[in-house]
Amino acid sequence: MVKFLLALAAVIVPLYGAEKSYTPDEVGRHNKKSDCWLIIDTGVYNVTGYLERHRDFDYDITKHCGSNASEFWRKKPGTGEAHSRKAERLLGRYKIGALGQ
Repeated sequence: MVKFLLALAAVIVPLYGAEKSYTPDEVGRHNKKSDCWLIIDTGVYNVTGYLERHRDFDYDITKHCGSNASEFWRKKPGTGEAHSRKAERLLGRYKIGALGQ
């Protein structure tokens, strides 16, 4: 079974490619409303298309564009509450890769 899974992985990974990796400097270049990337934990997210929708929640996340927003993700500014499961699922739609060195 293990051999089968390893063989399957050898076929699938080249087909779909490994997750793209971005450095903090690369993310930092996407630091404006028209091009907004965030680092949250080990993921990199392009949230440009979501910025206007997020304003409905009374917090402008554009100030975090191009930076590590992990702390603000874990504890929402103002309330200190965690984001909901729905927000976690929504965030996943904007993931473009992983944080590298």
